[in-house]
Amino acid sequence: MKHRNLIFLLGFGLIGMLSTLTSCTDTQDEFDDLTVENFVDRTIFDFQAFGKFGRRGCYEFVFPISVTLGDGSVVEVEDYAALRLAIAEYIVDNQDTTLSRPRLVYPVDVVSDDGEIVTIEGADEIAPLRRACRRDFLDRVRERIQSRKERCFTLVYPVSVQFADGSTLDAESRRALQLGIRAWRANNPDSDRPMLIYPLTVELEDGSTVELESRTAFSELRESCAE
Repeated sequence: MKHRNLIFLLGFGLIGMLSTLTSCTDTQDEFDDLTVENFVDRTIFDFQAFGKFGRRGCYEFVFPISVTLGDGSVVEVEDYAALRLAIAEYIVDNQDTTLSRPRLVYPVDVVSDDGEIVTIEGADEIAPLRRACRRDFLDRVRERIQSRKERCFTLVYPVSVQFADGSTLDAESRRALQLGIRAWRANNPDSDRPMLIYPLTVELEDGSTVELESRTAFSELRESCAE
């Protein structure tokens, strides 16, 4: 009986050791280098997106800053590299992947895109900064869109086009030209494209008009627009 008990205890102990080793191996596999780096990247992304900070936002931190980690500990970091390292050390030491993002310790100073230093006294001041960032972004997009010169010139109606069978279409507007060409193509799907009939008049960006006498003049105007 004693031998049986001894064998049982040894077997049970061996199973426990194997279980512990397997558990450690699984945990280590779960927290390999790539896993840690990916987690840190996601955490930093969420952290920056929260207040429109960093390259993806309108504001940059005036370091050093202090942050609270998932276990409530507070660390002061001198730059993003130090912040990344602090997050990596935390999740490896604590084996904790529940940390969504570090939390800022207020007050904190940030500098805007135009060089203005803004002091954030609390989390409730983040939302106005986010809204201002969106407005600035939309203003920049609107300015770029309005400044783009999509067309060097536009056709002055009426214009006439000639189809492959020799017939012509006189169009009083862009819509009439579009509908006429679509109707022709529906009835003649394999035919050559219609051609503008010259002379025709175009309006330039400055509002002035130019009369083009030939396809050559039209091509030259297009080339000058590209230049």
